[in-house]
Amino acid sequence: MKTNSFKDLNLKELIYFTNELQMLLEASIPASEALGALEKNSPFINVSIFCQNLKKAVDCGANFSNTLKPYWKFLGSVYISLIKAGEESGKLPEILSYLVDYLKKQQERKEKIVSLSIYPSLLILGVIISCFIFGGFVIPKILEAFDLSKHEIPKIALFLTDSVSFFIKYWAIILISLIIGAQALLKLSSTEKIKQSFINFLLKIPYIKDCTVYFQLVHYISVLQIAYDSGVPINEALFLAKDTIISTKLRKQAENIAKYAQEGNQITEAFEKYELIPPIFKSMIATGKETGKFGEMFKNIAKGMNAKLNNSIETFLKIMPPVLLVIVGIFVGLIAYCFFQTYASALKNIF
Repeated sequence: MKTNSFKDLNLKELIYFTNELQMLLEASIPASEALGALEKNSPFINVSIFCQNLKKAVDCGANFSNTLKPYWKFLGSVYISLIKAGEESGKLPEILSYLVDYLKKQQERKEKIVSLSIYPSLLILGVIISCFIFGGFVIPKILEAFDLSKHEIPKIALFLTDSVSFFIKYWAIILISLIIGAQALLKLSSTEKIKQSFINFLLKIPYIKDCTVYFQLVHYISVLQIAYDSGVPINEALFLAKDTIISTKLRKQAENIAKYAQEGNQITEAFEKYELIPPIFKSMIATGKETGKFGEMFKNIAKGMNAKLNNSIETFLKIMPPVLLVIVGIFVGLIAYCFFQTYASALKNIF
């Protein structure tokens, strides 16, 4: 059972736990002793509590994979199922090693997404600051200096100054409303319907669609390779891998492939029948079947898809700056228009 002070492990903590446990088990240290060592030596308090809880369950005679089940919410069914497969096949250290690589790649992609958001965030912040400077200080100063009324300036300048004034006057209420709205949006985004609507929206946007699809397929093939190498029958591995896919549309195709193979059909036929992966990778699966090296072929496919994902991200990164600059340029142009029109109105008032 989880203690009251325990919080779900984040990705960094999970990588640490998995990596350290793998090294200890690789050294033939029993699971209970390994968890005890991690509990005492972990730099993360949360990991220490997690290991303490797991150790208690293992000492009571539970299988290691069963002790993980109460934590499925942040571990995921795939992680737990692979640990179970590793236990049953006697390849637990090897499976943990695969999982470390898998989780590290997840972290790399997460960091890429964060770095991807920095540039547009700075541009948006720059536009907001510019709006506040011109709407809150520059234009009002011109009105004051030339003794102009608000009705004597262009409507767009009036809208800008009124918006900034409104925000300055009611900033506390607006800030609280934004926080509440963000929390509500975050809660809504966790619901399956909203999540799928957002994913379907991303799948309609050029370039972002490729990133979204390959992001899911990389996870799918990677888990398929890990499961197969750990001794999980290919039919079971297909069902296990489908749970990594977020999009219901893509997951349905993965599920159909698993069911088709379970009915006794060849795995190559299953992938040919349903268009889940690109044709080039279907050919690689066929080659893997002919050579009897499915595990190695899945690994090569995962590398190929990871390269496709990186290319998609790089393409998107090349396209994004010009698009953002155009958008920012429009806003800057509007601000400049407000300034010059206001200034022109002031000069007109003088002469």
